[in-house]
This record gives sequence, structure tokens and C-alpha cells, in this order.
Amino acid sequence: KFNPLSVAAAALEKKAHAAPACEVLPPNFSNETQFYIVKCVETALEVTLDLQGDSLWSSDGEPMESSIVVEMPVYESPMMMHVLSCETHDFDPDCTSFTFDIFRTGGDTAVVSSLSLSSERLLVLEPEFMPEIRNYTATVDVGEPFVISASTEAFKTRIGIEFEGDVGVSGLGDNDGCGKGTKKRMAYSLPGFVATGEYIYHVCAISPDGNVHKYTLTIKAVIEFSGVLQGMSAGEYTLEPSFSDHIQIYTVMIPRDVMSASLTFTAVDPKAIVNVTTTDETITHQGVVEATVHMFNNLNLPRGISPRWSSTVHVAVTSADGEKTNRYLVEVEQNVSRYAQLSDIDVHDSKCNLMPKFHPAIYDYKCVFWWSDQEVPQISVTWDTELCSECGLLTASPKTRKESHLSLRIGEERLTTFETGQVWKRPFLYGEYHTLPFQVVAADKFTSSVYRIYLERDAPWWMRVSTTRLTSSIAANGALLMALSSAGNLMALVKQIQFMVLTNEIDGIDSIFKEFTKNL
Repeated sequence: KFNPLSVAAAALEKKAHAAPACEVLPPNFSNETQFYIVKCVETALEVTLDLQGDSLWSSDGEPMESSIVVEMPVYESPMMMHVLSCETHDFDPDCTSFTFDIFRTGGDTAVVSSLSLSSERLLVLEPEFMPEIRNYTATVDVGEPFVISASTEAFKTRIGIEFEGDVGVSGLGDNDGCGKGTKKRMAYSLPGFVATGEYIYHVCAISPDGNVHKYTLTIKAVIEFSGVLQGMSAGEYTLEPSFSDHIQIYTVMIPRDVMSASLTFTAVDPKAIVNVTTTDETITHQGVVEATVHMFNNLNLPRGISPRWSSTVHVAVTSADGEKTNRYLVEVEQNVSRYAQLSDIDVHDSKCNLMPKFHPAIYDYKCVFWWSDQEVPQISVTWDTELCSECGLLTASPKTRKESHLSLRIGEERLTTFETGQVWKRPFLYGEYHTLPFQVVAADKFTSSVYRIYLERDAPWWMRVSTTRLTSSIAANGALLMALSSAGNLMALVKQIQFMVLTNEIDGIDSIFKEFTKNL
């Protein structure tokens, strides 16, 4: 069905081989032989099959050209080709099937299986390595050490390296030269370049018969203008978190009685501009800056001025070319307690139950007592002397407006200093109520918590001060109107008030009536 078969191969390198690029087994074509092996050398990337027949079809039923190109990107991986030769079409029962097993051998052909660059940072080869590609580029910084690694899987093949140009700048030393390769895997540690430019290395694969294939690696050395820090320290104090080139906000804790701290900032590039701004000054220098941070004096502060226990340091690092700027922030804080919570609220003998039950994280409470059970409520608060040893306590003075009045709002009065454990007490009128605040101020004199206690002397509505005073107010206003209309009525009003006062002083009058008329 076929005329004589011819096979041609395109090799990676355009040079003659001692043997043909591909070998066909069996070598002589016959219609009776339906399976053939096409064995090619490792550098053959594709094979062209010239099939001369009447009607050629693939195993999928598609018509085929007489000249077929088969690509082989990976050696030792066979490419199976099935061809039907028919007189008319692929449904012809007289079709004959032929199979071609085409593959590249590892053999003794010199080829590099892997090639890479490494450093403290990621170095990228361009393009991505493939054994059939022979030219690559990579970029490193001036002075940056790096490693060239290469290996081969080919039988008895060795890896070597040579530098194109002045070997003195290559860093290879005695390793320079393809013929010096002794192993299948090699890693060459190079110290880096002292100047910018392009440096060319040839990585060699040497087969046992001396055949050498070179892979060219062009390394570009450039100056990377950096605008980042490589280090930050606070002397004897600890930086939180530890310095990292990925973190830009830090905290330094110092004792409360220490009034200054020294910080040092070091840039990666000695020519980078480091700018440090503290509360007192701004320092600008190349490469390294040392700055002293002074804390605030919180003694004898004027009223209304809050203490400051921290100082912020702003750092900006600008690359030498002025194109890049990275910013950092350091908060220097004095170790001052911010704990501001009570440990207990005591109502002493007050005839009430504190609701809800005390808890340091609950800030609103209620204490309601009956008018006949209690006149003077008693409240005291305490805190943990270890956790809150330097705390302060503020509340409304119980002596505010000695005589109670409906306009009195104790919760709105100015807060004054109070002692922990000291008893707060004050007479309450019938129906009088107030929300008493206790403000706990932490040692930093800024952080605080406010506990609010609602106090009420409960009484029937007709006895409540608000009711009696409202009645008295109506009567007084009515009497005033009458007095304005008649001077005689004015005298009657005066006598009425005098009578009420005198009545209150008669012996034997019930005390409740006395207090009632007193409130009038």
C-alpha cells in the first residue's frame, strides 16, 4: 500500500552528526510490517514523516497529508502515530493500519536538565528554563552574592562553566573552563560584581565523547536605589515587634521614671536619605541617624491639660535617586498603668439592695430605699491596691448645696477628689433621687471608668417633695395674684405664712407634719 518510506529530522543544532538524526527499525519498509520504531537523537525536536500512499487517514477518521511533522518536546517520551492507508476512505474494509513509535533518546548527547540562580532574594531567569533554549538573562544588584546551579540527567554527562571576558571579575577562580566540569550537578557561589554592566557565563554540558553544548547566561549588574531600613534599635529597650523589612509601625516601652530614649535607624543603602522627626527636632542624614526622644513632663500640669505618656517618632527613608520613599512610625511609651476599675461597691447600712450584683465590668447600678426606712444613704467604693495602686477617685461632693432643692442634680455637679473606702452620705428628702457618679482615673491620669449609682428615697406621690412643692408653688402664685389686686390681701398672705411657720413650732405636732410644712 505504501511506496518506500523516508524519514527526516530537524536537529536543534545545525551541524552534521556522525550518525543519522533518526533511525528507523526495521530499516526496510514492507507492507507486511505494520509497526515501526523511529529512534532519534536527543537534540531532534521534531520529525517529518514522508508517507507516500493513495489515501491516508488518522485513527480519528481525519484525512492526512503525505508529509507529517511530529514534535517531540521531551526526550524519552514516545509519540505514537497511527496511520490508515485505504484505497478510498477510512471505512474501506481493505484498509491497512500502520503504527510509528517515535521518540528521542537520552543517549550520550550533552544537554542541561536544569539551570537556576539564587540569592537572598528571588532571582528570575528570562525566559523560563527549558533544555532546548540556550540563551538566558538575569538581573542582580551590584555587590549582591549569588549562586549559579546546573545539573544534567544525560548518561555520563558532566557540567562545567566558563566566563566570557576577564576571568578576574567572574568570581569563578580555578573553576573557569568547560573542561573542568567533573560532576552531573554543580553550584557555583559567586561574590557579586563591583560595577554595573553585563557579564556573560556559559554553562556547559560535556558528553563522554567530548561533545559540548553551551547555555549562555547573561547577568546584568545594576544599582538598586533602596529607600528602606535594614535595621532599627532602641538601645537597652526592646522594640515591639522585632524589626522586619515588612513592618513599618513599632513600639518601645520604657519605665515610667525614664524621661528619654535613644533610637538608631540604619538604611539598606548608605546613600539613602534618612529623615527622623521627634517632638523636639528633625534630623536628616545619609545612611544612619541616631535620635534622642524626650518624654513629656507630667508633673504639676495646669488644670484641663491631659498628661502625655508617649512620644511619636516619624521616620522617612528616601532612595538616593529620590524616586522611592518608605515611612516608619515608632511610638515610645512610658510604662504607666491604664487599669481603672473598682473592686467593690458597699452600701453599708442603707436599706436597699444594690442591683445588679457588683462586677468590675458593670458600670450602672441602682439603690432604692423607702422613705420611712432610711433618710441618709451611705455608699463607699474600693479598688485593688495592687492593680490600681496609683488610681484616683472623683465624685460629686455630698456637701454640695447643703439644703436640697428640686433644681439640684448631683450627677451634673462638678466632681471632686474622693478617697477609696470613704463613705459618701447625704440626707434625702421624700422622693428625692440622684445618679451619683464615681470616676476611677488610672495612673496615667487619662484613662478612666465611670460607675453610676442611682439613689432614690421612695415615697407615696402625695408626700414626694415634687408634689408638695408644686402645691406650695401654686398656692404662693395664687396668693401673689391676690396680693397684687389688693394690698389688704397682701397682709393676709403674710399672716398666713407666719401662721404656718408658728404652727410648725407648736409642741406635740407630729414630726411628719413638721417636715411637711418645713418643705413648704
